[in-house]
Amino acid sequence: MTLTRRIALLSAASLGLAGCTAASSLTPAQAVSDLQTFGTALVNATNEIAPGTIPAATTTAIAQSFSQAQTVANTLTPGLTAASDATGAQKVIDYVNDAFAILANPPVDGLIPPPLSTVIAAVDVLLPGIESLLTTLFGAAASTSLVAGALHSKAVAVRTSARASALDISTVAQARAVLATYAKAHN
Repeated sequence: MTLTRRIALLSAASLGLAGCTAASSLTPAQAVSDLQTFGTALVNATNEIAPGTIPAATTTAIAQSFSQAQTVANTLTPGLTAASDATGAQKVIDYVNDAFAILANPPVDGLIPPPLSTVIAAVDVLLPGIESLLTTLFGAAASTSLVAGALHSKAVAVRTSARASALDISTVAQARAVLATYAKAHN
């Protein structure tokens, strides 16, 4: 069995479990908190990548997407009560997935060094629950995505690869702990 096939099988099983667990107990306030933590943790982890591991232009591009995600996330209201919150939350997810899609392209080709791979794995555990909550709260308003098609497939491939390399992050609690650690890393 090839590594790609193993990753796909492991991810399909773990994504399903993580999505069910996260969606069943996730509140709008926690979803906003998670989205706000994503941006900060991803920016900090990007800043900790060893120089030369990822080309400078790529690092700049992903850092910009993560910063945009962080900026939009900080405008969300804790209750996710307005349609603008649904749009904002989806924009955060799209900025994050856009950066992940960039990492899927040459010369990185999805081979992401720690600590960024660790943070991406944590984000991957939480995203299905957040996406499910947004759909439950806002229906069609939450399903409009800026990142679609091939770019979304690349983003999912990067998330899957990161998740497979960080086997110690499989629960929502573990994912939040990792994100909290990296969100505070430079504060």
